[in-house]
Amino acid sequence: MNSDKGPIRIELPTIFEMGTVNSYLFKDPEPTLIDCGEKSDASWKALLQGLKREGLVITDIERIIITHAHVDHMGMAAQVADASGAKVWVSDMVKPWAVELPRMQAERWDTIMTLLSEITNKEDSPMHQGFAQFFNNYKSYWDPIPADIIETFSIDDKLSLGDGQWDVMYAPGHCINQTCFYNKESKELIAADMLLRIASTPVIDADLEDPKKRAGGLAVMIETMKRFMQLELQTVYPGHYDPIINGNALLEKQLHRIDQRIAQTYDLISEGSKSFFEILNSMYRGRVSGPAIPMMIGYLDVLLTKKMISTSQSDVGLNYSIIAN
Repeated sequence: MNSDKGPIRIELPTIFEMGTVNSYLFKDPEPTLIDCGEKSDASWKALLQGLKREGLVITDIERIIITHAHVDHMGMAAQVADASGAKVWVSDMVKPWAVELPRMQAERWDTIMTLLSEITNKEDSPMHQGFAQFFNNYKSYWDPIPADIIETFSIDDKLSLGDGQWDVMYAPGHCINQTCFYNKESKELIAADMLLRIASTPVIDADLEDPKKRAGGLAVMIETMKRFMQLELQTVYPGHYDPIINGNALLEKQLHRIDQRIAQTYDLISEGSKSFFEILNSMYRGRVSGPAIPMMIGYLDVLLTKKMISTSQSDVGLNYSIIAN
């Protein structure tokens, strides 16, 4: 695709460990931003500078399209829309996050706390406190969006971006409401956080239909990755890091690595019943981080779904054991 047509990458700072998040600019048929970062002075300044490099100012933006309901992808959307007069386009799944942000955050928080209490057998723990600190911190980077400036798109719709038509594709796994955009003619994919240079993390989400349930995480992400393997991915524009050439090869590599890590998890448990934290510390020796916890939950979820392991509760929380054949 002609570089002046887009997607043109604009890097914005983020509070997350990746350091930056990508916003993508299309100049035609109307100036459009795909995702727009968190609400912060640094992010706002970076966006204005990125537009200036392309000969644009904020009032030139006519459309903002959001891939998924995470703070680093839509936190600043209301500010950009207010300054530009642009409409904000979201999927049917993301709309509640745009207009009912406190309610959706509360539902997701309840899902996280329920799971952490199950894992630890406590109502409060260092893990609860760590998640709470992070969760409360990022709220200040995210504003709700006025309902009267929102337009919605649905799965299997097409969006006119640059000089092409892009298919809207549902891509759950990293989160339950994620969409990607695929141009069949140019074989380009705007991947959001479905495909990054390192495997994406399946976050803890409430189920779309029943918020009292936890949405499928890693198992769903694996199915999404396999489905996207069927596309020809010549160039991938991810939500973080540089564009990816030959996305199919990267997907294959990441799926293989995930399979290896699931097998390693099973092998650890086969040595004897272990608690979540014993497994976590063995799998991530000295490298336990925020993303490691939901990834570890994902490995265990896959084994539980396949009925290869079982759980029991103890004073220290969940224990995991092999199911004998």
